[in-house]
Amino acid sequence: MIVGAPVALIVFSLAHGIDWLVMHGMHDDNYDAFIQYIVDIRGRWLAVHLIGLVLFPLLGVAIWLMLPPGRLASRIGQVGLAVYIVLYSAFDAIAGIGGAVLAGYREGLPDAERRTVDGAIWALMGEADATAYLADAATYGWELGVLGAVVALCQDRGWRRGLRIAIPLVLGGAAFAQSHFPPYGAVAGVLLAIAGWQFLATAPAREAVADACA
Repeated sequence: MIVGAPVALIVFSLAHGIDWLVMHGMHDDNYDAFIQYIVDIRGRWLAVHLIGLVLFPLLGVAIWLMLPPGRLASRIGQVGLAVYIVLYSAFDAIAGIGGAVLAGYREGLPDAERRTVDGAIWALMGEADATAYLADAATYGWELGVLGAVVALCQDRGWRRGLRIAIPLVLGGAAFAQSHFPPYGAVAGVLLAIAGWQFLATAPAREAVADACA
C-alpha cells in the first residue's frame, strides 16, 4: 500500500494524458484542442477517473499509514489527509467522470451547440467557482497532510533518517499538488514511492534486526 499506491499513480498519470504531453508539451492554454482531446479519448478518460475514485483515497491512506502515533504533527496530518481524501475524490468525480459524460453527450449535438457543452466541461474541470474552491480545498488538505507527515516522521525517526523520507515526500507531494496530469503525476508517483520505500527501509524494527545480525 505505502509503495504500491504511488506506483499505481505513475501508471494512472501516464494513461491519463501521456499522448497529450507528447503532442503538445506542458502548455495548458490550448482550450479548444484540449476539449477535443477529451472528446476523442472519452472512454479512456472515463475509465481512468473511475480508477481515480479508488487510487486517490489510497494515496491519502498510504501517507496516513506512515504517520507515527501520539504526535501532534500526526494528528494535524490526519486532519489534512481526511479533507483531501473526501474532497479530492469528489473533485475528480465531478471533473473526470462528469467531463467524460458531457463529452459523450456533446457528440450527439449539432456543431453550433457544442460550444456550450465545451464551456460546461471546462467549468467542471475547475473554471467554475464551485469546482475551483473544491479543488483548492482538497489540495490544501493534501499539503497539510504531507507537511504533518514530514514533521512527525522527522521527530519520530530523527532528522537524519527522517529526511531520507521527508525530502522525496515533500517533492512528490508538491508535484501531486500541482496536478495528477503528466508529467507531474508520474513524477509525484516516483518520488512518493521512494519516500514509502525509505519509510519501510528505515523502520525501527527492521533496523533493530539488522543491528542484532551484524
